[in-house]
Amino acid sequence: MQNSNNFIKVFNEVKNSIKSLTGKKISENDTKEVLISRLLRELSWNIYDPQEVKREYKHKNHPDSADFALILNNKPVLLIEAKELNNLLDNVKDWSQAMNYASNVGIKWSILTNGNRYLFFNSNAQEDYENKLFKEFHIEKMNDSDALEFYNILSKESISRGNIENIWKHEYYTKTILDIIQNLFNESDMGLVNLIKKKSNPEMKMKKEDIITVITSIKDNIDFQSLGVDADEADLSEKEIYTMEWDKESLKKYFNTLKKYNKRSTLGFFSILVNSNVTIIKRKDLINQIGEKINNPSFNGYGLSGVLAGITMNCNNNKKEIIINKSENRKEFSIKDKYKEIIKSLL
Repeated sequence: MQNSNNFIKVFNEVKNSIKSLTGKKISENDTKEVLISRLLRELSWNIYDPQEVKREYKHKNHPDSADFALILNNKPVLLIEAKELNNLLDNVKDWSQAMNYASNVGIKWSILTNGNRYLFFNSNAQEDYENKLFKEFHIEKMNDSDALEFYNILSKESISRGNIENIWKHEYYTKTILDIIQNLFNESDMGLVNLIKKKSNPEMKMKKEDIITVITSIKDNIDFQSLGVDADEADLSEKEIYTMEWDKESLKKYFNTLKKYNKRSTLGFFSILVNSNVTIIKRKDLINQIGEKINNPSFNGYGLSGVLAGITMNCNNNKKEIIINKSENRKEFSIKDKYKEIIKSLL
């Protein structure tokens, strides 16, 4: 904990340096020394030991060199390609350089950075360039919570524990599965329709066209964006996920995302719970009130389930506690008291 606290202190110093240097002439070498090396040192990498942090790393089977190689047990585990601070990192050539070198010499993880923006790649992923990128940090825009996330992926301890592998799997699997689910709903996939018909009570005699109608209704209420945003470490235990409190800045970020993507059902859910005259709202009443608020008479229990899934996944992905209370039978709901006023101010 002490190491991460020290990191946040230095992180904010680097952040201030970036703000003061942006727009000024700063070379790639200066970027490495003033910004990148400074953070690596606070991430517990010994930047003075070439057996741990090798500068201008050159593999025997490749003519070029990487700016930094992070080494564990005498084996390079991550390569860093550095550019000057004012390079926006929007050039395909730069992305290719960072990924191809690592891939060609058999190193899975690589980073492209200008000291402010950090792009994390799985160089071995069988994907196009865009999908090899699985995590991005922008130092200048980050708060202390974001800094801890950065620490938990790139610190020496975290790399040693394999956090980066777990985070990549979580990000990649989440995106892949959500894309598949969303496509199934968007296309009213007949495989999904047939599975629902097969699993339903035969006495109901569901017609396929009726199933498609319900699927169409459900997809409009499932918060796909919230299910996928800010995905975080997959190896956090359930206890850690559910006990860490939300800070106002993180909640603000979440609600701004809901507004950006016009998630009316989720916003309506929160609005009803924080503005209600009663502490606890029954499921049936909540469904009816959300339907009225978003002017959607067809909003139903399936829609509410989608909203709840989105909220729960977002809390888990942000390694924060669940901000709502649910009864064991999921028939009664409320907002945790400590978040009521904050959420009310964000709506």
